[in-house]
Amino acid sequence: MTQAEHYEQFLALHRQPEAFVMPNVWDGLSALIFKDAGFASLATSSAALAFTLGRQDGRHTVSADEHLAHAKFLIEISGLPVNGDFEDGYGATPDDVAATVRAAIDAGLAGIGVEDTSGDPADPIRDFDDAVARVRAAAQAARGRIVLTGRTDNFIQGRNDLDDTIRRLTAFAEAGADVLYAPYPPDMAAVEAIVKAVAVDAAGRSAQDARTVMIDNTAPTLAVAGADRGRLAPGRLTWTIDAADSVGIASVECSLAPRGSPASFGPCSGGRRSHSATLRAEGDYAFMVRVIDTVGNVTTSRVLTLTVDRNAGRAGGTGGSGQDATGLAGFQPLVRNSFRTSGRWTRFLQLSVSNLPAGGRAELFCKGRSCPLARRSFEPRRGRVSLVRALKGRSLLAGTRLTVRAVGPRGEHKLVTFTMRRGKAPRKTVRCAPSGRRLGRCA
Repeated sequence: MTQAEHYEQFLALHRQPEAFVMPNVWDGLSALIFKDAGFASLATSSAALAFTLGRQDGRHTVSADEHLAHAKFLIEISGLPVNGDFEDGYGATPDDVAATVRAAIDAGLAGIGVEDTSGDPADPIRDFDDAVARVRAAAQAARGRIVLTGRTDNFIQGRNDLDDTIRRLTAFAEAGADVLYAPYPPDMAAVEAIVKAVAVDAAGRSAQDARTVMIDNTAPTLAVAGADRGRLAPGRLTWTIDAADSVGIASVECSLAPRGSPASFGPCSGGRRSHSATLRAEGDYAFMVRVIDTVGNVTTSRVLTLTVDRNAGRAGGTGGSGQDATGLAGFQPLVRNSFRTSGRWTRFLQLSVSNLPAGGRAELFCKGRSCPLARRSFEPRRGRVSLVRALKGRSLLAGTRLTVRAVGPRGEHKLVTFTMRRGKAPRKTVRCAPSGRRLGRCA
């Protein structure tokens, strides 16, 4: 298949009404694995390429020629459209960026990304005018030949400036970018603000002019009260589904049926709400939740197996104490995190607590020389707290300990501690305790 055919195929994926998933690959074997799994397109990753070569990402340690050769090999071995994650366009000037785009077309790529990074750790984001000029030059070279993504790395680089992110994405669209991308927004409220500000209603513009917005979505979470490792006594079952901040959701549906029986889905949630049902017969049940997007596709799903046992909740019975596995009945906070590690330093890109009940709170502790804070307490909004801003974009030195504590309305505790390590992901430990009791193991 020619480059032009790959371009048309890749463009069609962006114009279809439903979203599609494009995996990052790092070598020939991973490209073939993802192709065999049924993916319609692939993408290079500047980080994956740099790491496989034993180099650092985002510091211009990989040349344009090396990246082009890598992408060309992936195209040849997979036969699929490939998008190139080409950092800042590999050049000091907008003309250099345009030359990189033309070289990518010659190499056979179907898409290319140009971001506003500088490669300078002291000043990682380019000035607004410079960033826009580089995307404009790329768009002039790309138009009608390769799909261009205009990307801002504000959030990744610790600049949690939503207004500037929207300003940059809007300018990239006006400069001619086909796709807009701002990875790692701090929360779903930021995702919603970005989409509302820059997404184009295809009914108001032609398909050729419509822009695609790439987002990192967070699947709704599910918590079931009173279950001890999936076991609970007959009676009233109560559950909470947190989908309050999700963008593009039309409905959330649930099915509760004996295990092995056909599922029977019906509406069960719109936002963070508690629901209940009565389970009297002993046995195994499959509790399923699925999310339907605005075009009718199932975007995410959750399956939980529950065993109804009359001994659950009785002392000496199979179910133990009758609380959940943490000893925190109905208290199931979720701590989400993502980070980037380089040498002795670790930077958190996301750190949040969700599914906090009314009256709960989150606390953040830091111990070590590189800590930007000692201790802070946060009140949740709709059961969710974003903590990453409290770190002020600072990287944490190996040996630093960062602890997130979720506190329930009755004094329940869940502690998640991250210990930074040199060249490795932080070591994560989780401990829990009901009110007035010592911390212990969580399920």
